[in-house]
Parts: sequence; structure tokens; C-alpha cells
Amino acid sequence: MTLDAWRRLWFLYAIALTYTFSIVVFYVFARYRFPLVPVLLLSAAGGIAAWRDPAARPRRRWAFAALVRAGVLANLPLASARVDRVAHYVNIGNALLLDPAKRDEAAAFYEKALRDSPGSPAAHFGLGVLLVQKDRPQEAIAHYQTAVAGWPDNADLRLNFALALAAAGDNQRAFDELDAAAGLHSGDPTAYLVFGKLLLRESRPADALKAYERALALQPRNAEALAGSAAARSQLGRP
Repeated sequence: MTLDAWRRLWFLYAIALTYTFSIVVFYVFARYRFPLVPVLLLSAAGGIAAWRDPAARPRRRWAFAALVRAGVLANLPLASARVDRVAHYVNIGNALLLDPAKRDEAAAFYEKALRDSPGSPAAHFGLGVLLVQKDRPQEAIAHYQTAVAGWPDNADLRLNFALALAAAGDNQRAFDELDAAAGLHSGDPTAYLVFGKLLLRESRPADALKAYERALALQPRNAEALAGSAAARSQLGRP
């Protein structure tokens, strides 16, 4: 409705278009859009004044149609609402999982994520971690298997899956998952070191020694692996 005065108001259009373009380029949200409000208020005020002018009546339909189109375009989702919601639920679950007293709340959010996306690897991963913490590794294994099927290149997931398998007594599969985790880390022995330390705490020195030996095969001079190997041998009566 203010286009007739564009020569006087060009700078307002330029500010609005330039700032809107910068928002689109950098994809920012909420408070970053507020600087547009004063400029748009001025344009709206001019439009309202022009709307009341009897001479502007023939253009009202065009202006109303433009308003409707702008409203529709402004509310078109740029990403799937379901995907965003699932990620949101998983992030809340992960945060709650840090507090042992809030595990049940974390489980509720993971389950909400799975209702929206039954195959979500991140939600299954979170539930797997939670169930191991609750000393229910057999139940955790099913979630880890689903997570690995959808997220096979996540080394942390493979390591946690190995820990669940070990807790359930399936050592062979546990070492297979550790091999996969180590391969994803390009020969980093961290997965074996974490596993060996856990096995030593559980007084399983023979399995711990296997883990440390695999770590040493990757890094023969790794101090943590050497110390862990020595501790495992000591527990085995081989000082």
C-alpha cells in the first residue's frame, strides 16, 4: 500500500530486505529478528493510512492477497517438525540421564522419541545406556542392535554396545564390537582401554588382559595399556 511512495521510502525497503536476507543466509531465530520490527511497524502504519484513503480501495484486494501469501510463506516449515521433535526429546533424555535420580524421566523422553520415530538410533542408544545403568544389559542389547543398524559408524555407540554385551556375558560379540569401534577411530586403542579397565573392576583379569593386548597391538608403547596389562597379570597370579 506504500509502493507509490517508494522513492521517499526506498531506504526502509532496503533495510528490511537486507536484514531479512542476512537472517535467511545465517538461519537465525527468535530475538535476532527483532531489529526488523521497527521498520515493519513503519511500513504497516503507512499501509493502514493508505488503506483508509478512498482512492486506495481498488488496491485493497491485491494488498490482502499479498498479506495472506506472506503469512503462508512465513509459516512454512524449513525442516520436518517430527525430526526436530525427536531430536528435542533425545536431547532432554540425554541431559536427564546425567542424574541417576532422573533415569525414569529420561526413559519417558526416549520413549516419546521412539513413538514419533521408532527406528531413531539416538533414542535407542540412550535407552541402551540407561538399561545398562539399571543393570538390565539383556534388555539394553536389543536397543543397541537397533541403534547400530541405523548408526553403524558411531564409535561411542559400538563401545557402549560392547560394554552391554560383556555385562551380559557375551564376550566374543563384545570384542567384535570393540574391533569395530577401534576401526572407526582409525586404530585408536581407547575402546580397548575403557573395556579393560571395566573388566579389571569386575575382577575379570583374563578378559581384561585380552583387551589390553589388543590395545598394545595398536600402540605397543601405550602407558595405560602396559599398566593395565600388568595389573591383569598380577590378578591372574603372574606377577
